Amino acid sequence: MNDEVNKVIDNAPRNTKYIYPKIQKQIANILGNKVRTMIRIKVGDSKFSVLVDEALDVSNKDKMTIILRFVDSGGLIREMFFKVISVGNTCSQYDLQVENIRRQGYDGANNMRGQFKGLQA
Repeated sequence: MNDEVNKVIDNAPRNTKYIYPKIQKQIANILGNKVRTMIRIKVGDSKFSVLVDEALDVSNKDKMTIILRFVDSGGLIREMFFKVISVGNTCSQYDLQVENIRRQGYDGANNMRGQFKGLQA
């Protein structure tokens, strides 16, 4: 395990439960950001594809999943889950160069393809 993680675990109070939903969300967001940063580093300046799928959650809200497909530095094709989001600003937020996109795929996310509305517009 990471030395920094071990240091935090060793110094944490033993009676800590982390059951409060707000804290759980913060921990999940921190871990998610770390994973997305690692994926962004792996993508580097490679050409990549953006695959998007949509689904309704229990509250009937549209959720979009973003998957990046790219060729890593070892020449292997990688496909990695990136985030569940509203797509709008994700490319710029993570410094993914739009000019490097070589393909877009939408499975069930028809609202992403529109000529006048959606991601391509």
